[in-house]
Amino acid sequence: MERASSRVVLALERVRAGMGGHSVDPWSLASRAWKVAQSNPDFILCALGVPDAPFPEVAHRAMDEAIRAGETGYAEPRGLEELRAELASWHEELGGGPTSVDEVVVTAGAQQGLSLAALATVSPGESVIVRRPVYPVYEDTLAVAGAYVEWVECLSEIGAAVDRAAEAGRPARAVLVNSPCNPTGRVVDRATLEAVAAVSRDRDLWILSDEVYSGIAFDGVQCVSPTDVCRERTIAVNSLSKTLAMPAARIGWTVSPPAMALALERLAVTQVFGLSPFVQRGALAALRRARSDDLLRNLSRLYEQRRDAFLEGVRPAVDAGLLEAPAPRGGMFALVGRRSDGDDVALAERCLAHDLGVVPGGGFRAPGFVRVGLLNDRMREAGRRLAAAAGAKDDGPRTAPPPARVVLAYGPGYEEPAVRSFMEVVRASFPASWDVVDGDERGDGRSEHTPDIAAVNHLPSGVRLESLKFVANLGVGVDHIIDRVPVEVPLTRLVDETAQRRFAHWVLAACLNAARSTFGFKEAQARKRWDQAIRQRDPSEMEVLILGSGTMGRAALDALKSSGFDRARCWRRGDLGAVSSADIAVVALPSTPHTRALVDGPFLATLPRGAALVSAGRGDVVDERALLASLDEGHLGEAILDVFVEEPLPASSPLWDHPRVTITPHVAAWPSPTATAHSIVKNWARFHAGLPLVGLVDRDRGY
Repeated sequence: MERASSRVVLALERVRAGMGGHSVDPWSLASRAWKVAQSNPDFILCALGVPDAPFPEVAHRAMDEAIRAGETGYAEPRGLEELRAELASWHEELGGGPTSVDEVVVTAGAQQGLSLAALATVSPGESVIVRRPVYPVYEDTLAVAGAYVEWVECLSEIGAAVDRAAEAGRPARAVLVNSPCNPTGRVVDRATLEAVAAVSRDRDLWILSDEVYSGIAFDGVQCVSPTDVCRERTIAVNSLSKTLAMPAARIGWTVSPPAMALALERLAVTQVFGLSPFVQRGALAALRRARSDDLLRNLSRLYEQRRDAFLEGVRPAVDAGLLEAPAPRGGMFALVGRRSDGDDVALAERCLAHDLGVVPGGGFRAPGFVRVGLLNDRMREAGRRLAAAAGAKDDGPRTAPPPARVVLAYGPGYEEPAVRSFMEVVRASFPASWDVVDGDERGDGRSEHTPDIAAVNHLPSGVRLESLKFVANLGVGVDHIIDRVPVEVPLTRLVDETAQRRFAHWVLAACLNAARSTFGFKEAQARKRWDQAIRQRDPSEMEVLILGSGTMGRAALDALKSSGFDRARCWRRGDLGAVSSADIAVVALPSTPHTRALVDGPFLATLPRGAALVSAGRGDVVDERALLASLDEGHLGEAILDVFVEEPLPASSPLWDHPRVTITPHVAAWPSPTATAHSIVKNWARFHAGLPLVGLVDRDRGY
């Protein structure tokens, strides 16, 4: 009792100190803004983190049915097994790696999940490392656990923070990661998470990962959970409140190692003995509908459009040096203000006077800034009002960007009819006012031509690279061009939903062929044999392992799941157990130094005998000699290949004649030429508006 009492007293002292140690209550102005909005229809409310979508009707119906069916008693403390299974599968799709039901605990919202995680990992007087800016409730949650906060400005400072905490006599036990972040919208990439994981293993830290906005990402960014890089030391927390617009349902969950999940369950019982079973039924129905409707992709598109509209509206204040407005890469918020001499409370008050509700940043440990929720369809006007509150003059609608000068080139293969036809449509789809030079026809890109954009599959030798505003690659993969584009010149890859859909359909067709033993029937046909004993398998029985969790890999995963391949999942590198049980391995990886020849002899030998290989990422990810050897030995059952080390595939390649190989000529993700041109036009407008380019290549990752 003495320890429990001391924990409560310590927590109360810290919370009473004023929002975990800072003096600004971030919600007081939000409350005022909400009250004004109730009586003023012209008021734009961007202060609350409440989605503007309605509560899902399918959840209403499922709750009503569950109540009528008598599901009104206690539920098991971990949550309904059906819901936990669905959440495990969804967490995997959100970049969390393979996830089992035993790792999931359903909680009363993400807030309870975070509270349980803190109580399970930190003792009174110990520290948690937290990066600023931060969601204010974190501080109170950690205070209730008796913990101190050790602040860092970036995650690379974790090691130094551990040393500081130790010197102060309050050892660090965990690091808290929030991605996408509330309030900044930043997204932590895989490389950073791997660095965090390395420090966590070395310094004995838990990673507490708030993933409430996971899956809502912009500009082609992919969300990754620490569970995919450091599963044994991570407690991930998530919720349906934001993504499914179900805040009143209070459905959250944690993902952690099974032993930790058991500890979290026991802690949860001390707070809430299970959540209402009928509410969980509603959550299950809403989640299944959301996944079938591709909700997160639609939400990402919606919030990206709102972000762009807001940044366009606030731009006069940015251009005048009155505000800083970093572009969010995900989530539902933007953080805008001045780092040096800004008064966030005064700015929020002035916004109220301009019929705009925002939240001062002081409570988020971001003095001088205000948080803006991208939570309605009037974000351009919200940006204008914020700019006006900051003192900017409204210059009216911004003019369209000037016509661009483009060099258009495909390079080797241009003479092929399909490629030439594609390029002709691309060229015709640019605005008539643009100056477009055909680099393939002229060979040298016309040296006197000084282009703004190189829209290319290869760079013509005569292009003046120093003049380029950006290089737009005409395909998804950039391995063939990335080393030729100077690092100071932005390089974009194609982000085309048509290509993603076609890729997914190609992979689905290949996997269905493998499941239905198409090769076996073709062999029987060649021998004119009526053989109904050839083994066919139901997709639901088959383990499909997708190598690559980017946009293409996830598009393929969605298509497979929706067609009955319930056991399809993305591979976590190093998980040889998953490889050893895979009936089909799908390669959807880009070509980087880390992926070249990844599918080699040992990898293929780890696959079970008779497995199929489906390759549509980059050709050099697969060691073709090892592939042929595995096929000849009878270990690998078949290979369906769309990409190759050398393209076009030489006539001398033994792959052409192999009876267990199906070849398609790099057409799995054939893009729409019209969409290709429109994506370049869109990025030209974004360049002139000061917005991030869609599909911007990360030079460190190589894609």
